[in-house]
Amino acid sequence: MNISESGILLETHFPIKSNHTVQLTISLEENLLDIKGKPVHVQSLDGGKYKIGIQFAGLDETATKILQHFIRDVESKE
Repeated sequence: MNISESGILLETHFPIKSNHTVQLTISLEENLLDIKGKPVHVQSLDGGKYKIGIQFAGLDETATKILQHFIRDVESKE
């Protein structure tokens, strides 16, 4: 749903408990990023869906630069 340097907001068909670590593979343009994170916000939606805020944990320098570049590109197009 949205992404920032600190995390991502996802819509899922299942809740994720805050004590879990999430491993995500995110496609940003031509790059695939493997990112770990922790759920910090879970909201139940209609239709059995959930909105989950994931805070990134331990991003390496390369992933951070790719993410920053992607965000700048998106913001410049708005």
